[in-house]
Amino acid sequence: MKNISVKGIVLGIIAVVLVDVVGAILGILLFASDMSEESLDALGQDQSFLLWSLFIGTFSTILGGFVAAKIGKLAPYKNAVVIGILGIIIGILVRDAGPPDWFDMVGFVSVVPAALLGGYFAASKKTEMFPESGVPGNLESAIEGLLGADASDAFLIVTVKSTEDFVQFTAVPGTVRLDYPQVTPRQRELRSRFEEACRALGLEKTVNSGSDGSEFIDYDIPGSAASIAAVVRQVLSGVFGVSSDAELLFVANGFEIGGA
Repeated sequence: MKNISVKGIVLGIIAVVLVDVVGAILGILLFASDMSEESLDALGQDQSFLLWSLFIGTFSTILGGFVAAKIGKLAPYKNAVVIGILGIIIGILVRDAGPPDWFDMVGFVSVVPAALLGGYFAASKKTEMFPESGVPGNLESAIEGLLGADASDAFLIVTVKSTEDFVQFTAVPGTVRLDYPQVTPRQRELRSRFEEACRALGLEKTVNSGSDGSEFIDYDIPGSAASIAAVVRQVLSGVFGVSSDAELLFVANGFEIGGA
């Protein structure tokens, strides 16, 4: 499946198992009267032990979803859901007849929401954005990451290194929006060149205004990451004179860039 991190899933499951094992040992020490077989069997009907087990299981699933989502940053919720689904499957396979039905019902129903909660914590954790150096050849991987991002506020900024020239991008499935702000004198000076370059590529212009009244020239570019990147390279070349080996700076929000 696209953007599923095998490493994230494996480490997430390991985190779940480790917390469950430690929690089970602590639960036995806390609630069992002794280590006899009769006392251990009785725990399956001990309400305090069962509630403890639900707490530990929920916490471990949240942690597992967090780990999977944090490592699988391109699709945090998708990776978290996999942890939840695997948790249900494992729970069915190891289920025994000891605990009451309500315990199993609550456990199974809460697994996927708990994993998604962990995914939410991973996806919503804000991190500083640092530019990554690259060349026009890295545009495809950057745009592929943007197209596959789960975050609704994902965006990409590409700057020509050592200049103030940049363009920015947002995306919906299958389409990237190329955005050129009209804020600085330099941007306004290059407006006609930017519009001419995009018009020559058959792109249709949309003009939007920001909250401060500044204009933003937008062009929607449909297609694959490779075809969109090819269009963007032509725009950068035509407007800013960017060559194939020019140094660019990539800033991504809501996804990771591979190969930059």
